[in-house]
Amino acid sequence: MLPPGRAFHSLATYGNKMIIFGGISNTILEDYYSFNTAVGTWLTPPTILGKFPSKKEKQSCVLFDMMLVFFGGYNCTPDFEYEIYYNEITALNIEHMKWIKEIKTEGKLPKGRFSHTASLIGS
Repeated sequence: MLPPGRAFHSLATYGNKMIIFGGISNTILEDYYSFNTAVGTWLTPPTILGKFPSKKEKQSCVLFDMMLVFFGGYNCTPDFEYEIYYNEITALNIEHMKWIKEIKTEGKLPKGRFSHTASLIGS
């Protein structure tokens, strides 16, 4: 199933799959699509379990230990009267297709940000 057009989505690769999550297309999207690069086909979107994180766009994403780990992001009211710059960390377990309730961190979280990149260093 071909995903609808979008901008400001998150993308990660796993094996021969390209995984796309969210983005914006008239509204903020909370959907998940994967593309099998070996055979050139879009896979049927799975059902995602658990409580979805705050709706946002322009967040960073890395794949680590079978989890898509997201940081930051942006949301605003349609009139741009109220803007939110997120600093939360969320994760989607792609093996079980379930949102992780809590990501434990140490130290102070950075200020909220969006349209940034993230890289995984080491394992």
